[in-house]
Amino acid sequence: VSGAAAKPVWSGDDAISAHYASLVPFEGVVFGYHGRAESRPVFRCVDIATGKVRWSEPGSGGGSVLRAGSTLILLRDSGELQLAPADAAAFRPTDRVQILGTQTRAVPALSGGVLFARDRSQLLAVRLRD
Repeated sequence: VSGAAAKPVWSGDDAISAHYASLVPFEGVVFGYHGRAESRPVFRCVDIATGKVRWSEPGSGGGSVLRAGSTLILLRDSGELQLAPADAAAFRPTDRVQILGTQTRAVPALSGGVLFARDRSQLLAVRLRD
């Protein structure tokens, strides 16, 4: 950015096209969902400097992603919560648990180690750390 002008580093929807969830940056990459909910989205890692896809997780469905330190917190549309290291080499979830019902589309919030999440009928708080 220079003054009131911005020069794109790269652009296009081929690398990552987040439908309704934000991307999460970490150490030179971004993590996020690529594609629309109705067209089988996938979870991806993309190099910020080049726009090159580092990896893509097929069959992951849509959802939202947050980051706490070097841990990714994914809440899938299916209501499944996943924790995984923020790793530019591969997606390796360490924990998975069903916490909500289907059509979980609201972006969760994290505060003080507690994740606040909702689906169509309930709001809940999940402690992620002591």
